[in-house]
Amino acid sequence: MSIREVLETTTRGSTLMIPIQKLSQVIKLPSKENSVYYLNIWLFDLYGTNGLALATLIVIFVFNTIKLIVLKFNLNITPITNKTFISLFLIVGLFFAFYFWNFKYHPIINIALKTIIISVVYLLAAVKLKISSEINHLLTKILKL
Repeated sequence: MSIREVLETTTRGSTLMIPIQKLSQVIKLPSKENSVYYLNIWLFDLYGTNGLALATLIVIFVFNTIKLIVLKFNLNITPITNKTFISLFLIVGLFFAFYFWNFKYHPIINIALKTIIISVVYLLAAVKLKISSEINHLLTKILKL
């Protein structure tokens, strides 16, 4: 069975409804599944399995962008702040700091050690930089007990 046959048998014809209150109408968009399906067919022929990953990346990016736009215009909420960029910079920095660093242990132990170290460093940095007031509040509550 080819990848095209598998994709044709696993997709549905659903649509995503996004209410737009200011315009008093509903925008009908193709669902994520349909978008990935059509992009998969097109990009698989061009790039093989890398095309499947690229199709997923494109669809996730487009739908998340649409969600941000809907949040901004319908609810006047902007979920991205300066703290978002600080957190992103911290994540990218930790990624590059630990990407090339390998312990001389079994790969599972290596993964576990990196996960623990990265989690602790990120948590400490997030508390010190006051990225999330909820995390700081929870940590002070736990430390008082």
